[in-house]
Amino acid sequence: WDENKDGELSLYEASLVTSLKNISIANDIVSFDELKYFENLSDIGTAFKSRTNLSSITLPKSVATIGTQAFYNCTALASIQLPDSLESIGEYAFHNCTALTSIQLPNSLETIGKYAFYNCKALSTIQIPESVQSLGERVFENCSGLTSATLPKGLKSIPAYLFLKCSALAEVVLPVSLEIIGGSAFKECASLTQISLPEGLSVLSGGAFDGSGLKEMVLPSTLTQIGDYALAGSFIHCPIKEPISVKYPSRDARNTVLYVPEESVDAYRNASGWKNFIVIAEGNGNT
Repeated sequence: WDENKDGELSLYEASLVTSLKNISIANDIVSFDELKYFENLSDIGTAFKSRTNLSSITLPKSVATIGTQAFYNCTALASIQLPDSLESIGEYAFHNCTALTSIQLPNSLETIGKYAFYNCKALSTIQIPESVQSLGERVFENCSGLTSATLPKGLKSIPAYLFLKCSALAEVVLPVSLEIIGGSAFKECASLTQISLPEGLSVLSGGAFDGSGLKEMVLPSTLTQIGDYALAGSFIHCPIKEPISVKYPSRDARNTVLYVPEESVDAYRNASGWKNFIVIAEGNGNT
C-alpha cells in the first residue's frame, strides 16, 4: 500500500486500494476506523476474520457487500460503522462477534445471509430496514441478549430458526405482509410472552413458537398450514372452522385451553391432534 516507501499511508495511496482479498491483517490490531479513507475499496474479503483484538472499525462508502465470514469470530468487536451504500451482508459475516452491542443497518441493505449474526450475545436490539427483502436462516440464532426486533414492512417469509434460542427476546414487530413463519423461528424464546400474528399469515411451520414464553395465542383466520409443535401458550384462540391437519399442534396441549367457533367444537374434539387439548370450548378467536 505504501507506494512511495515513506513509512506512511497517504490519502492518495489509500484510494488506490480496491480489495483486501488475500491480505492478512495483524491479529493485534485494535481499531481501524481509518479504513473509511479507502474510498475505492469494494472487497474486504476475510482480512479481519478472527481478529480477536479488533474492537472498532468504520467501513468506507465504496463497500456494497460484506462477504462471507468477513468479521467471523471477531470477539472484541463492539463498534462498526456501516456505509449507506451497503447492499448485502454475507453468510456468517458477524458470526460469534460476542462483544457487538448494537449495529445500525442502513436503508440500502437488501439481503442478510444465514448465520450472519449468530451468537452475537451482547446485541440488544435490531431494526431491519424496509429495504431488506431476503433473510437467511439462523441470522440471529443464540443472540441471548437480544430484547427487541423489528422486521421490515413487506417481508413475506420469516426463515427457519431466525430467532432460535434468543432467550431475552420480549418484543417482536411482525409486518402485516407476513405469509410464512419458518420452522423453529421463535423456538425457546422464553421471554416472548405475547405476539400479534397478522391476518394474511398462511403457514405456521413446525416448532415456530415451541418452548417460547407465550401465554396466549390468537391465530389468524387465514392459516392453512400448521406444523407440529408450532403453537404455545395456555390459551389458544382459533377462528378456523375446519381443523387443519396436524399431528401435534402444541407440545403442551393437555394443559392448554383451545377456543374455536361454536359450530366447530365437535369437529375439533374429534380431530387427530386437536382432540388432545385439555378443554375445547366455543370462542370468537379474540382475547
